[in-house]
Amino acid sequence: MMKISDSLSEVGGLNQEGIFEGAFVNSWDIGNLVSDFFMFRLSSEGEGCGCSTVFEGLKRKNEEAAADDLIDAYSNEFDRQRLLGKIMYSETDGLKVNEILKRCLLRYLKDEDDRIKNGGKKADPADFPSITVSEIETLQPLTSECKINDLQSLELLEQKVLPSETDNPDAHDSMWEILKVVHGIEATQNEMRGLREETGDEEMGEWEGRSVVMRALAWCDFISVGM
Repeated sequence: MMKISDSLSEVGGLNQEGIFEGAFVNSWDIGNLVSDFFMFRLSSEGEGCGCSTVFEGLKRKNEEAAADDLIDAYSNEFDRQRLLGKIMYSETDGLKVNEILKRCLLRYLKDEDDRIKNGGKKADPADFPSITVSEIETLQPLTSECKINDLQSLELLEQKVLPSETDNPDAHDSMWEILKVVHGIEATQNEMRGLREETGDEEMGEWEGRSVVMRALAWCDFISVGM
């Protein structure tokens, strides 16, 4: 960036005093802009160096386009149910699943707020997630390979999203039934023998971690409603 600024100041005598007088920009601003442009193009995240604000709008547009693409990719129930199966077999991008999970949970909370504003009765706590918006924003349960990334995120989903086996046994069991549908009855039964409650292990296994995410999506009506 400094080299670009210096070059601009030298070329054509732009270092002459007062050359930028009355202008909205100077050689330093242009150097910042060019630097951010290259950083923006080189970065997969679309991040600039932070010197210029010009590309903040482009970054927002990229994020909005990515969100639209995500919604379009799962616009029907068949594709959404198929994704749940892919989660269980580690055949999809876990980072994408994390984003879908966040969007699904936020939509679920908003739908409930809208229903109450329109005169509806507040949902029974046993039937509705107690997770907050700020907690949803922190969720990063899976890695890109659909392996466990953050146990705290999975614990949040278990404690504040999924129906409790004690308080809501029917809903709890129904989520496992959906898992059997998307993953296969025999495969699910085989894997369930390795769950912590069956083995006495303290740490959550990879399959169980994926099952938490899959059941959380199912509980928030991902299959029938989407994001």
